[in-house]
Amino acid sequence: MRHDQIQVINTDKLKPTYSFNEWKGFESPKATLAWTPGTGPAHWLPSASFSIGQAFFTQDPRISVAAPSATGSAAVASPFERSHSEQLVLDKDFQRTDLRVTLGRTTTTSTLAKIDPDNGLAEDLGPGTLKFLTANVRHQFAFGTLQAIFSKADARLETFNGPGTVTPEAPRTIFDALTTLDRLPLGVHARAEYEYVGHKFLDSGNPEHTDSYEAIPVGETRIAMVRSFLEGRLEVGADGMVARGYTGQTTETFDPNWSVATSATMLPYCAPGSGPSHLPNDFDCGTIERSVGIRMVSWVGGSISWRFNSLR
Repeated sequence: MRHDQIQVINTDKLKPTYSFNEWKGFESPKATLAWTPGTGPAHWLPSASFSIGQAFFTQDPRISVAAPSATGSAAVASPFERSHSEQLVLDKDFQRTDLRVTLGRTTTTSTLAKIDPDNGLAEDLGPGTLKFLTANVRHQFAFGTLQAIFSKADARLETFNGPGTVTPEAPRTIFDALTTLDRLPLGVHARAEYEYVGHKFLDSGNPEHTDSYEAIPVGETRIAMVRSFLEGRLEVGADGMVARGYTGQTTETFDPNWSVATSATMLPYCAPGSGPSHLPNDFDCGTIERSVGIRMVSWVGGSISWRFNSLR
């Protein structure tokens, strides 16, 4: 049992009446039951553990307050939410191979589809359920290791747009393969990894774009090599990544009458003060929705390290 005392101070500079200072305590219980097969007749079975627990998380401060009253003051709806998790883990070692399977389920009192401050919905989608299955296998060879991870997740909303609606921007499929090679020719050590993140649902669209918005799958291949010289004092390395896809994929709304700031920059422009408050730093770019993201780039680099001798 863990007690948490949390304070959230939100200062809204666009709408000062929506600012708040909330202080609240939470009890976060957790319990785990573990079993190992031992050396008896059931030694071939995997070890297992089952855990249950509760925790808290914070709402997006942009939506965690109620509409202002007639007096102009804002009432805090609730900047805090609760989650309940259940998890089953099966683990088995055999012939220098470790196999682990994790099955989990988490229910939340609120769903934001929020990944980071700039990616995710600033909208409360109500209670939700996340289910996931992850398989991890790792094998130790004489010349290195090989590890593969596969994870499949499904996130559903309980009330928003009807029960069972897919949660926007929730992860779906992730695959990762990693290998280390320690006995290459010329004393080279190498490490290679491939990661794939599958497509995910972003939004259901709008009258001008009736099809659903989906994120483009992302693929990354990372390679690193290192070689030591002069009894380990000099180390030369090279690494790089080959990337495909976009990071931070989400949807944004833009002004239907899109214009440019200047002919030199050719940037989309939204007039200052066009938002509801008419303040210079309040922008309102209309309701035309588009999928956006930041293109991932490939790169290559190198490093040289020198270790000085020490007489002490």
